[in-house]
Amino acid sequence: MVSNGERGRALIRLLESAGLTSIPTDRPPSPRREHLKALAHEIDLLYEQLGGVQLKPRLAPRSWDACLGGIVVELDEEQHFNRFRGVTLAPAWAAALPWQGAYRSYCDAFEDVCMKAASHQKFWTNPSSEIQFGKSGPRETGLGHPVGPARWRQRALYDAMRDGYAVALGTRLARLSVHDVVDGNSLGDVLQGRATCSANSLRELVVLRTLHG
Repeated sequence: MVSNGERGRALIRLLESAGLTSIPTDRPPSPRREHLKALAHEIDLLYEQLGGVQLKPRLAPRSWDACLGGIVVELDEEQHFNRFRGVTLAPAWAAALPWQGAYRSYCDAFEDVCMKAASHQKFWTNPSSEIQFGKSGPRETGLGHPVGPARWRQRALYDAMRDGYAVALGTRLARLSVHDVVDGNSLGDVLQGRATCSANSLRELVVLRTLHG
């Protein structure tokens, strides 16, 4: 399997070939709780639901993946789809997200794929996620342990913060998944060079998935 970075670069090349210009300087700032306005309280509730252990956690998602044609584009790989991400897609405010339905189905259908892709150390836990969510359960017990992987919980919360940022600030955000099907092939296979799709079909998917499009 090619690396996540290589798949992200392949996606950008495809979208540029469809006429979407990549302008890194147009990326919004990395989302923070203070950006979320009225949704900040909703993120606090999700943190509690996911098992957060701090009263005032320092929540610091990384920067966005790409900005093309005035649209912030996030590529979500296998490790993003599991029961914890499903929790963050359930609140009423998430109904505004064009990817909500597809992503909730992916969380149900592809958690075993997530386990295969994200059960090694850095995808299972890290120091910052354990500060926020407590010590992870052992990888050997998988999701059968009552605590489970702290990093999975952190990743789900950070994805929700990006969603909330876009909702609150009117950002044009599109989420694409490696599980999406374009021209009969999974986007993951296309980005790994095992299948093809037309650049225009991919652009149409971006349009369909764009919040505030």
